[in-house]
Amino acid sequence: MDAEAVLLGRVTYEGFAAAWPGRGAISPTGRTLLPTGLVDEWRLMVFPVVLGSGKRLFGETPDKTVLTLAGTQAFASGVVVQTYRPAAAQAT
Repeated sequence: MDAEAVLLGRVTYEGFAAAWPGRGAISPTGRTLLPTGLVDEWRLMVFPVVLGSGKRLFGETPDKTVLTLAGTQAFASGVVVQTYRPAAAQAT
C-alpha cells in the first residue's frame, strides 16, 4: 500500500497494536480529517460476511462529500478493496 499514514477504526487499530507493539499511537480525533478536506483517498475493504448489525462508517455531517471510484482489487477470499477519491481531487 502506498500511503504515508493509515487511519484505522478503533477495533482494527487495537488488533494492529496487539500485533505490532511499540508503534506510534494514533490520535483519537483522527476522524475529524474528513470535514477539513485532508483525506485524498479512501480504501474500503469489503468482506463477504453479513453480521446483521453494525455502525455507520461515517458519522453525521452537514456537508456531502462526493467520491469517485478510482480502482478496485478483488482477492480469492472474496474481499474487495475499493479505492475512492474526492470528486474534486480527481480533476487534478
